[in-house]
Parts: sequence; structure tokens; C-alpha cells
Amino acid sequence: MANDDWKDGIFLKIINVIVYFLFLGSNIYTIAGPEGAYRSGKETYFTPAPYAFGIWSLIHLLLLGAIIYQFFPQGKRVIVDAIAWRFPLLAVLNAIYVNVWSRQHYVVAFIFALLVSSTVTVRSAFPFCIRRGLTHVRFFGSVRFLFAVFHSVRFGSYTDDAMPIRLSACLSPIRQHLYTLFLRFLAPHHIKSTSHQSHQQHIYYIVKRHHASESLNDELWIHLPFSLYHGWTTVLVVLTAFEAFGVNAATHKAGVWTKVFVFLGLFFLEATSATYAFSTPEGDLAASIAIAWSLFAIFEHQTSSAFIHWSALVFALLSVFWIGKSLYGHFLARRGGGVALGDEERQPILGGN
Repeated sequence: MANDDWKDGIFLKIINVIVYFLFLGSNIYTIAGPEGAYRSGKETYFTPAPYAFGIWSLIHLLLLGAIIYQFFPQGKRVIVDAIAWRFPLLAVLNAIYVNVWSRQHYVVAFIFALLVSSTVTVRSAFPFCIRRGLTHVRFFGSVRFLFAVFHSVRFGSYTDDAMPIRLSACLSPIRQHLYTLFLRFLAPHHIKSTSHQSHQQHIYYIVKRHHASESLNDELWIHLPFSLYHGWTTVLVVLTAFEAFGVNAATHKAGVWTKVFVFLGLFFLEATSATYAFSTPEGDLAASIAIAWSLFAIFEHQTSSAFIHWSALVFALLSVFWIGKSLYGHFLARRGGGVALGDEERQPILGGN
């Protein structure tokens, strides 16, 4: 077939190769650069052990496989025809994020973390959650409360005894936009889309909703990298928020508000891991692993506060339980010769827009 020729869509394929190496280079420079940003950045009470960032290496390796796979017919149909220009956009945004983050411009990095997440993230399937009886959707009520507090704060400089949120006055005009972006990321079912098509425009949703894995290559080079990416960007949004607005752990002790917000951040990650586990009968194993990996790294690194240290361990262990749930789902699917799902059943329940 003509459209299966490796030269079909060659312009976008070349662009994908270029932006991939741009993205890869930005992370290599961050690790091998003179300052070693993963070790010399701002220390917060949510900062994980440096090895947590090693997940980038696995993501890059798998994405390299995706870049090669796009030159084959099945890979081309997903990466070039379906994902299309969203991958170059994701790679460029991620490269910018890594660059500004490594230079410790954390507020700007936080904004780009949201943009990266909104590119890779999917829409919500809140009715699916209700139909399946998932109690974890109640968590979004806590999210609304958290950001109602966040929005009501009179932004300025605060000591740790008051609130671990610090924004310069120049951010006041855009705080409502940040609030909306947060809701789009954390509780998207509360923001109605202006068109049905807007629900279809995110990489994770495209992959999970419309392109079920048909082979080992599909699983390795398409589903696995974007599942890991989705879970890891969730962690990065929360981490960068603490770096942008939280206190410096090197100069401030963990006060009550710091502990509250760290606890809520940890709870959010664990609840996200649970949501991955229930997203389909098999769950999203890779995304849950990315969350658990990060929580264990936070547990190991945060030793100055016993409350944060042991809270991170509890949530990490809970995340392992959700990994076990996904593994059990995979076992049942294999024993049953696979599970045939309809469109609504395959619909992911984690959201972006």
C-alpha cells in the first residue's frame, strides 16, 4: 500500500527526530552540566532523591524506540497520523521546561510544567468513574478545597509559620489563569469543554482511547513511554509547584502549613496511582509505577521531618497496592485470553482538558 511507504509523512518524521534530540539534549545537559541541576536545585519538603529523575533515561530510551517505530506502517499510523504534531509540541515544551527549571526560574518552570502536562494529558471520564463506583473521585472535592484556599490567599511573602506559598506581585494578574489551569489538570470534569473535538487532542487519550495495543512493539514503543510520561509529568507538576511557591527546606523548618500541603501533594499522587489502576480492567501499570517510584524517592530523601518522611512511605506502599491491582488485572486478562472492551470501557479516566 502506498500509504505504508516509509517516506509517507517524511517531513513530520524528520521533525520528530529533530525535536527528540532537542528534548534528549536538554536533559543530558541538565545531568552532565557544570551544576548538575538534579542535585543543586532548590531543596523543598517535596524534593525526591536524585535517583528519581533517572526515570527520564527510561522514557528517552522508549521514545527513541518510538522515533524508529514511526518508520514502520503500524508505528506511522499512530505516531504520525494520530499523534501528529502533538509530539513535536510536547518535546519543545518539555525542553523549555527543563531549561528554565535547571536555571532555577521555578515560577516560569511551573507554568511550562502545566503546559507539558496539558499536552500529554487526557480528558476526564467522570461519568465512567461514577458508573464504575470509584470512590477515589471523591478526592477531587479535596482538590477543590485546596485550590479554594490557594486562590483566597493574598499573595506576597510569607514565613513558614503562615503559609508556604510565595508569589511576587507581578503574578497577581495571572493567578486566576493559573487557578483555572490547575483545575483543568486536577479536576477537569468541572470545566466544560467548548467542543467535543477538544476532548480528542491529547497524546495519552489518543493512544489509550483509539489505539489499543495490537503487538509487543505497540506496547513497548507507544503505550509504555506515554504511560510513564503521563505519570512522571504528574509528579513534576506537583514538585515544581513546591519549588515555585514553597519554602526552601535548607533555610526553613517544616511548619504546619508546609506539612499540610506536602501531605495533600502526596495524597494526590497516591490517588492518581489508584485512578490509573482502575482506568481499565488491566489498569495502567507503567503510570502507577512512575508514581510509586517517585513516592519512594521522596520517602528516602525527606528525613528532616518525621511526619513527611513516614507519610511518604505510607502513600508509597499504598501505590504498590495499586500496582498489584494492575498486575492482577493483567493476569486475569491473559488467563481469559484478553478482555474485549467497548469504547466507553477503554476510555481513560485521568484528565487534562
